[in-house]
Amino acid sequence: MQVSRLTTKIKLAIISMNCRRGGICLSAGRLVYLSRTNDGQVVELVYTLALGASAARLESSSLSLPTICARHAYLTCPPLAGEHVSEFESLRLHHNQLNINSMDNITLVGSRLPEMILDVYQQDEIKKMELSDYRKQWLVLFFYPADFTFVCPTELRELAENYAKFKEINTEIMSVSTDTVFTHKAWHDHSEAIKKIEFPMGSDPTGKLSKALGVYLENEGLALRGTFIVNPEGEIKAMEINDNSIGRSVDELLRKLQAAQFVAEHGDQVCPASWHPGDATLKPGLDLVGKI
Repeated sequence: MQVSRLTTKIKLAIISMNCRRGGICLSAGRLVYLSRTNDGQVVELVYTLALGASAARLESSSLSLPTICARHAYLTCPPLAGEHVSEFESLRLHHNQLNINSMDNITLVGSRLPEMILDVYQQDEIKKMELSDYRKQWLVLFFYPADFTFVCPTELRELAENYAKFKEINTEIMSVSTDTVFTHKAWHDHSEAIKKIEFPMGSDPTGKLSKALGVYLENEGLALRGTFIVNPEGEIKAMEINDNSIGRSVDELLRKLQAAQFVAEHGDQVCPASWHPGDATLKPGLDLVGKI
């Protein structure tokens, strides 16, 4: 099978396959095939395994998606030249030899933030914002599981208390959970910690953005504690995903953002461990090999 770019890696043991173009993966008992139409729309063909005595029969259904869903560990493929994506010619899998061992190197670093519109609550106003509205500045997307909880207000309070530091270096923050904007408002009205928030609080009730960035917990309808640093061109430069029992450090987030901005401005230099603005940097080259 030919694919143009491996975006995330997945180990599959597949017996017999003939597929002209596209990507496959196995997730939650489904084989997923993704492809792009000419207008850039991504189409997902979901093949559900119906196990037989000797081989798995695959039945397909199609679902249009506004963006590729990262949690499927997808492979991308070149645009189709006016052809229908059901050109998935013959796919035969022996179910006793189909195995997913592990997912390796699942990362969105270096990829572009999907185009998406979110409802946000900010300063007693509810409005719709496109993620692309934040181009020309840096953006921190700060996912958390739910309003009216325990660790979340401690993180968001710390973000709110340091918001001015982020604004000083041309950065916007958007917190995101699967709560509605009305729940955000109620929380903002009642919690002393959340009342400090001035940045936009994004609402992702369908999990659309959470799924696209790989932080959605399907069985709970909540997001993991995911943090994404996005440059002004819309490219993800750093990410962190924690178990929901582990809170994050705003000081470390700010340090990583400052390092990403420094490297963006000084392309010939890199930032060593625990680098802070004003510290020495490194210029990679043969003269440094084995000397650090």
